[in-house]
Amino acid sequence: MSAYRIPAQHVKGFKEFVQLSKGDREKIVLIVTTLNVGNSTNIADEISSQLGLQAEKSKQIALAITSLLIAKDRLGDSSTAFVKAIVEAFYNQTNEPRHDENELKLQLQQIVEGEEGFKLQLKARVLAFEREKLTENFRILTDLRPVFEDRDGGSIKGSVIIHSLRIDFIENATRQRAVFALDENDLTELSKLVQRAQEKQKALKKRMEGSGLNIIDISNG
Repeated sequence: MSAYRIPAQHVKGFKEFVQLSKGDREKIVLIVTTLNVGNSTNIADEISSQLGLQAEKSKQIALAITSLLIAKDRLGDSSTAFVKAIVEAFYNQTNEPRHDENELKLQLQQIVEGEEGFKLQLKARVLAFEREKLTENFRILTDLRPVFEDRDGGSIKGSVIIHSLRIDFIENATRQRAVFALDENDLTELSKLVQRAQEKQKALKKRMEGSGLNIIDISNG
């Protein structure tokens, strides 16, 4: 098996986790293996609440843990081999003292072998978000613009209502923004499309009832 390397953006989170006391790490193991919502936001909230850690530190630890679970799923190695390689990579990349290496391996193995429902939802979220562009936020801004008599100003002869659809999205790990002009007809059509999509979702959920296959909710967090 080739040597692993922890991505630079997650090294800090792993380091924060390793530097915790044995008891605090065990609390995090319990959080991850019993939580039924598979995303880093909920993990971070629970870590911050139960351990009293700062929000940023909790976030870094949660991101490192979710990256661990995703990597384990994609690589397909046995839990023992995977954890051994990850721990070795951590110590090689950070030069941290190997005080409780065996205990760390045991705790990480408990995490990657934890609650199947959590890991299934995490996998569903990863699958849903593996797209070229990911919507991060969107707003519709409405303005009333005056219409002047001529270009140089003068008296106001009327006004027009202008709508702008602003979409913030991530593409190739870069945040971007696009703005689209809308009129009243566009708003009506957009509303119809949203309603139609919601009706399709309800119909699909109803069709799946009794099939033995669950629709995994990825909307939390």
